[in-house]
Amino acid sequence: MACLDLPGIAQHVVQCGPGRTGRFDSDDDRAGYLRELAAAAHAEYCHLHAYALLDRHAHLLLTPVAPGQAIRMMRALERRLARPFAWRCHSLAPFDDGAVLACQRGIELAPVRAGLAPRPGRYRWASYAGNAPSVSDPLLQPHRAWLALGRDAAARRRAWAAFVDAGLRAPDAHACR
Repeated sequence: MACLDLPGIAQHVVQCGPGRTGRFDSDDDRAGYLRELAAAAHAEYCHLHAYALLDRHAHLLLTPVAPGQAIRMMRALERRLARPFAWRCHSLAPFDDGAVLACQRGIELAPVRAGLAPRPGRYRWASYAGNAPSVSDPLLQPHRAWLALGRDAAARRRAWAAFVDAGLRAPDAHACR
């Protein structure tokens, strides 16, 4: 674990099935995963900012509210799903909001880069629609860097959509790697 699991420090978590096998077999698996993720994040005091559920793995961007909560949340999620999985966690610089936004953009562009959708808003199992001008996603709690994108929700959503669009054209937009 390369996880500095301290309050207020964003974590990029990548989770996959055992032996890199498929993580999700169906839309029902994905929907169930999101239900359990919401419950585990709430119970373990973690704010979820972004997610993308791909075929073999999931990307999460979260910030724990208390020390050790990111690791506890992932362990709770594993228990709730009653399936073993592997996961790794990378801490982002605590005061580098640009890195947080770049990581969030990379997560929301992951389905496009994986060939699962032509645009991020066309993939139902990622958080883009909840962060851009589309729909509300009760699973998400915005990071302070996202909140700084504009004076109100509409301005922030427009700014986020433009930022993600710029990442579609940038070959190195996936800063989470």
